[in-house]
Amino acid sequence: MTLPLHDGQTLRPKRLTVPDAVSLVPRSKTCAGRASPRRGASTRIRVLISRRCTGLQVRIPRNEREFHRKVAAECFNRAWDLLERRRSGGDDLQLLHLSHASRYHWGLIGTPRNRAIGEWQLSRVYSELGHPELALQCARACLTTCKDNGLTDILHTAYEAIARAHTAAQDYRSAERYLKAARRQLGGLSLDEDDRKVYLSQIEATEQLIKSGRTSRDADTLRG
Repeated sequence: MTLPLHDGQTLRPKRLTVPDAVSLVPRSKTCAGRASPRRGASTRIRVLISRRCTGLQVRIPRNEREFHRKVAAECFNRAWDLLERRRSGGDDLQLLHLSHASRYHWGLIGTPRNRAIGEWQLSRVYSELGHPELALQCARACLTTCKDNGLTDILHTAYEAIARAHTAAQDYRSAERYLKAARRQLGGLSLDEDDRKVYLSQIEATEQLIKSGRTSRDADTLRG
């Protein structure tokens, strides 16, 4: 899934390259970004890093910030590579390591937007791997981060993540409720058509998961 990330991270179909993700742009005291969720598509992220980001209440020396930025972007990219391909062997565990590592490093030097997107990716990973409780926990963290920081332009992705987590838990009624919230929030945004199609494709993909999950559950009930 690909999310458009504003001011640096772009949740749009294009692979995040480390040079894109780490290009320094002189700015204020915050870092920013934009990323876009879509399975089967890559993600483009350009991250603007400030002169001082405290993240987890830890002050990172100036000469170390670029390292954390590079690692966060690289782990994000590699996690998406694994999400978009057929996995085998220890790929699932590696997927978890990468997505957690990315979120950790964004927590040190990133903005609320970076952290929200990291939480969104973690929720997607846990839903994919069949851990709905953890998926829901991360999706709710994403929602809280978006609401607390006025990130209305990516709020719909948090609702979609919660819907997908409920789908993984086979709570289809709750999933549909949050998916409607995602559609409503997306409908109120002024976006270019490419971004809107990317976001809408993610909502539609989750909608298909709900439908197929319900069909499978009903079939099991009839057989039982």
